[in-house]
Amino acid sequence: MRKNTKIRKDVVGKTKKISGLDWSGLFGEVIGLLICLWSLDNIHKWGLPFVIPKEYVLWLPIAKYTSIVSSIFKMLAILMRSTKIKNLMLALSSTAVCVSMYYLVRIFPLDFSFINPAMNWMMRVVLSLSFFGVVMGVLVRFVKAV
Repeated sequence: MRKNTKIRKDVVGKTKKISGLDWSGLFGEVIGLLICLWSLDNIHKWGLPFVIPKEYVLWLPIAKYTSIVSSIFKMLAILMRSTKIKNLMLALSSTAVCVSMYYLVRIFPLDFSFINPAMNWMMRVVLSLSFFGVVMGVLVRFVKAV
């Protein structure tokens, strides 16, 4: 058994890795970030009827930078052993998501009026409610970290 890995038996007798590096979490985060960046770069080129290219290009750098920052904080959270520091890293990651969502609602590069004229208003309401949900999650993580 390696020195930096501790194993304990859980209730049903299966072994569970307690400490050591979570390579699958790091690998998954890197792959997810690469897919996110690729799709952010290419979605406005696909000709989707609800994406407004001019406004989308305004939001694109914000989305890219906040995705990178969020992923870095998530990777740091995977590496941390302390629960308080892990919660702080996850709160900072969610804060980056809040910034991106705020500008998504402000710039709103989407147009669903071809479905229903009230659809744009409904999408803004849904995005705003999602934004406040993420803000509440950030506050809970910060409280857990303190």
